[in-house]
Amino acid sequence: MADATAAWRSAAIALATTGTSRGDGLHTRRKYQRSYDRIAYKQRWGIEAFFARIKQWCRIATRCDKLADSFLGFVKLASIMLWLK
Repeated sequence: MADATAAWRSAAIALATTGTSRGDGLHTRRKYQRSYDRIAYKQRWGIEAFFARIKQWCRIATRCDKLADSFLGFVKLASIMLWLK
């Protein structure tokens, strides 16, 4: 463990002395920020988070119900239970 820390520190010092910096991703090399619709992104995230929470019930995640009506009924029940929490 100590060897890895020493190696990392020496690499960081070498980078600092040459004037270069670590690039953690491609976004650091972009010349301009991409535009996106913040409202649509926020709504999409809310829906994805809802489905992630609702899939905690195995009955919904595996879709064990044969009929669409019974599946939809259980989805509604699980939604109400999450809303009341």
